[in-house]
Parts: sequence; C-alpha cells; structure tokens
Amino acid sequence: MTTLRTITRLAGAAALVAVAGCAQLRAANAGPVQPMEGQLTATLHQADAEALAMRFGVADRLLAEFAETHPDTPEALETAFWRALFKLDPSNQTATRRDAAALLDGYLNGSAVVTHRGAALALRRFAAAADRPVA
Repeated sequence: MTTLRTITRLAGAAALVAVAGCAQLRAANAGPVQPMEGQLTATLHQADAEALAMRFGVADRLLAEFAETHPDTPEALETAFWRALFKLDPSNQTATRRDAAALLDGYLNGSAVVTHRGAALALRRFAAAADRPVA
C-alpha cells in the first residue's frame, strides 16, 4: 500500500509540475502585450473630431505628435496618410497640396507595408493634378 501511495503521490506531483511547466511555456510563447493597441485609433478619433470642427492645425498637430512619440512604428507611418488627407481638404486654409504630396511620398516610398496604398496613390495623383494649370 505504501508503494501504491508513493507512486500515486509522485504521479500527482509530476502532473502538477507538467501542468505548471505547460502554463509557463504557453505564457512564454504568447505574443507580447501590444502597447500600441488602441493608441492610434484614439488619436485618429481625436484628429477626426478636430478636422470636422475645421481645426485642421490641431488635427495635424495631434497626428504629428503621435508620430514623434512613436517613431519607427507602422502606426507612426500611418499618421502621414491621415495628415495628408486632412491637408487636401479644400476647407483647410493652413496647408497646401504640396504639403500633402510630401507626406504621401514619404508614406508610399518607405519599405514598410502600408494599409492605404491604393487610396494614397489616388490622393497623390489628385494632389499632382490639382497643381497643374487648367487648360
């Protein structure tokens, strides 16, 4: 009986060690916590609200500050697209199409994969066409 109890206890202890080890392995293999998660979305919501209120300078500043605070991230690159879009708004009296084109060029010419490539190309062509003299 003592041997059976010892074997049962050892088996139980081994099972606990295995479960604990698996839990640690699972935790070690889990992806890192995404510190950026939601931050760009919140900033975009704020910038959008400012643009809707015709405060384009404030919207641009919010996005530029986000990019400065999070350099070399895909989210920082994404702000260039939105800044360019707001600069192309005909109601925006504080920006030029050239400003927007420069931001779009930076967005499109980087080595990173960009979310809005097609839209950015269309906006870039619009910015270039809008600067051409009317025939």
